[in-house]
Amino acid sequence: MSSHYNSNIQKVVSFENIDDDIFKYTTNFPPEILAEGEAWVNENVEGVKAMTTGFESIDIVLDYVDKGVAIVELAKKLQLSMDQVMAFGDNLNDLHMMQVVGHPIAPENARPEIQELAKEIIGPHTEQSVIAYMEEIACQK
Repeated sequence: MSSHYNSNIQKVVSFENIDDDIFKYTTNFPPEILAEGEAWVNENVEGVKAMTTGFESIDIVLDYVDKGVAIVELAKKLQLSMDQVMAFGDNLNDLHMMQVVGHPIAPENARPEIQELAKEIIGPHTEQSVIAYMEEIACQK
């Protein structure tokens, strides 16, 4: 499934084999220690922040990089105000993005912190609610 969305992901034996700029690591943890792993990174590794991305993984990114920063920059390039931007989020890696867009939308199975930011709650993401919502908007135009 991941290869569908991230066709250039490569597993390496050592980070020494990477000659590219690294902006994000994603790592898996057993669900029962996920929060502990996230906290450990945030307390012990300077220059990065860790955030949950799902039930068994965290993203580790440069401390000035996140989806919120990216969507603001994209909106600037497209000459959009943030009131014109909609985003869907469900986990902590979406937190800043949900804070900066004009129309934050969360599925009903999103984390409570994300639901609090949402202007609208839709069905669970496991039931294709995001694509259904987008198709409904497209049909209204």
